[in-house]
Amino acid sequence: MKKKKIIIGSLVTFLTLGAGLTSVYAFQGGFRLNDEDRSKVMEAIENNDYQAWKNLEESRLTEENFSKIRERHQNKEKMRVAIESGDYNAFIEAIKDSPKQDKFGDKITKDNFNKFVEMHNLKQDGKYEEARVIADELGLNRLGEGKFRHKRGF
Repeated sequence: MKKKKIIIGSLVTFLTLGAGLTSVYAFQGGFRLNDEDRSKVMEAIENNDYQAWKNLEESRLTEENFSKIRERHQNKEKMRVAIESGDYNAFIEAIKDSPKQDKFGDKITKDNFNKFVEMHNLKQDGKYEEARVIADELGLNRLGEGKFRHKRGF
């Protein structure tokens, strides 16, 4: 009976840490850990050192990072609205000066924007293979490889 409680307790701890890491990494909005910090996080987890893990994570919670996350969120929302309303000019404005400009700027034009909107809608409807065909046509074949497996927008 004691062994079972220990196993269940360990599992709960592991799942809690995993959920915490997932939440922080999902929240960080693309702020990746460098190799050194990733090693420190893994070491803290392996050593069951909550305080070390917490300190590492809290060090990344800065006003500057928050501002970057908020800006990315706002741009992503503007982009989504532009795509869903079929407004090419609003789309161009939304990606201006953002990482998305490098991904879409040269590939999505006024002439093929409707195709891009169609691809987005297909993805939203779970029709990933059909969306991938359009992505290939638009030259976005390397874009969001993993995203085609999930119902996510851009």
